Amino acid sequence: MTSSDQCSPTTLTRAYAYALDPTPTQISMLRSHVGGSRFAYNALLGLVKENWDENRAKIETGVEVAQEDWVDASYFGLLYLWAEKRDELALW
Repeated sequence: MTSSDQCSPTTLTRAYAYALDPTPTQISMLRSHVGGSRFAYNALLGLVKENWDENRAKIETGVEVAQEDWVDASYFGLLYLWAEKRDELALW
């Protein structure tokens, strides 16, 4: 069997475009959700940056920093950090 005898799979890609036409109440809710997401992102970014800055300062002074002292910046690490800190960060 030669390579020309083999069938090559064909990939078909489709794209769909949808137009949103939200009501004023839905617009308000969408803005609220986007604002909450932005707040959570910035709050977590601040926590991670603060942790990294503290650990870098310790390293510069010669203090050994253990692996568990670093904030886990993976997707699930940030989810767990948000679940731990959300009550004090997001009072609403």
